[in-house]
Amino acid sequence: CNDDLDHCPPTLPQMVPLFHIQPSSCPCPSDGIGCGTQTHHGSANLARSGTLYLIPTPLGNIDPGPTLSTRVSEVVPTLRIFVVERPKAASKFLGRMGMGEQLEGCVLVPTDRLSDGAAIAELLQDLEAGKDVGVLSEAGCPGVADPGSLIARAAHQRGIPVVPLVGPSS
Repeated sequence: CNDDLDHCPPTLPQMVPLFHIQPSSCPCPSDGIGCGTQTHHGSANLARSGTLYLIPTPLGNIDPGPTLSTRVSEVVPTLRIFVVERPKAASKFLGRMGMGEQLEGCVLVPTDRLSDGAAIAELLQDLEAGKDVGVLSEAGCPGVADPGSLIARAAHQRGIPVVPLVGPSS
């Protein structure tokens, strides 16, 4: 920028991290951010709420690998709690994402359970305890009209991060 201040671009404020995780040997992406568990980090190092991820799924019965972004492939295997429309279809998708044996330790919450409020309250407790949760739609990226919108709205109201991942949208 020259001395003429009228032509200088505005400076952006310095970003302040909302949480800090000590570097570790955690295999999770970004030194544990998005891990969803405290087993790698211990509660003293993990001072944040979990994140609700809106996970895109391929449109049709195809291999998700070439269709989905690398970030989806990084995040999905770190999650252990999923809100799903149909558990059978979600298990098939998660298996194709390479989760195979890890599925035994996963919780799949059908979206039809969200209407009673108790399931939403339980999911919010998990998120507030630092666990990450994924929302899967049958095809495309979960959105406003999908059954998973109830948990997304509740998370927003509580100030819990809701992160849509890049992928197909129906």
